[in-house]
Amino acid sequence: MTLTKLASRHLIVLLLASALLFVLRVSTFAGCGSAASSALRQATDSGFCVAKPLSSGCANCTWAYWTRYWKITWGDGSTTNKDVGTWGDCYPAIIINNPPNQCPPDFGDPYFTESTSNHFQTTTWNELTVPGTYNSNSGTCSQSGAAQLWTVSETCDVFAGASTPAACSAAGGYWNYTYNVCVASPPPANCHSHCTSNEFFNPDTGCCECSDGSCSSPI
Repeated sequence: MTLTKLASRHLIVLLLASALLFVLRVSTFAGCGSAASSALRQATDSGFCVAKPLSSGCANCTWAYWTRYWKITWGDGSTTNKDVGTWGDCYPAIIINNPPNQCPPDFGDPYFTESTSNHFQTTTWNELTVPGTYNSNSGTCSQSGAAQLWTVSETCDVFAGASTPAACSAAGGYWNYTYNVCVASPPPANCHSHCTSNEFFNPDTGCCECSDGSCSSPI
């Protein structure tokens, strides 16, 4: 059997041994859609073994790059493809002339985090990877080395589509009746929209505010 056929067989085995397509537990985020999730577009795979860089301290060592192929669905229904990868050491096969064996890295379970600034919400997808390493003394593989956190973020406007006082209130905002828009802060006392020379217009509240906090805004 040729080396090419052996390599092909080895790759097929890796594909079958990899995680099957799955969908993660759905997380709900208010305001920018009802859910965020991620699913593998295809099975995790690995490339051929190549020489490790001299900086690794092992001139004759080899490793292979492993990749996971994600499709992330955000709360607003949009999607992002993200490929996440890391290295795994290779070591000699038991049978002569067979392709090298590979130590699989560790791909952590992805998770979502959320932060909000004003009325803009940022949802971040996270996955931690750890390289696969081979111990020639014990002949075993482990997942160790420098971990890497992969992230993808999407920011959306919580007030998008909040075009009525009721919808604005449901989104956690305050309705500005002067401009008929949803804003993040309640209107201050004595709100007005005709600014004096000591004031500036704040579009988030639809009101004039003091530039230095010392002026007294008229009604």
